[in-house]
Amino acid sequence: MALFSFSFLFSGINIFASGMFTALSDGKTSAFISFSRTFVFILLGIFLMTALFQLDGLWLAIPFAELITLILSIFCIHKETSRGKMAISQR
Repeated sequence: MALFSFSFLFSGINIFASGMFTALSDGKTSAFISFSRTFVFILLGIFLMTALFQLDGLWLAIPFAELITLILSIFCIHKETSRGKMAISQR
């Protein structure tokens, strides 16, 4: 549980990012973050982490998925804010 509980540090930010894009009517980005977080990165984490850490790697798959999703969320938020600043500066 100590390995798995590490994922809670990142999950809140990822859920917030997905909800924020839903609120901004950007469903594609929200769905991309959610799908990556719950399916793609978990599968990638299961294969990678179990190869590296055997049974402990199975417990590390979720923290790995949340950490990679955090990086993706930060990238998407940065892209959205820079797009918003560009639209304001062009007026």
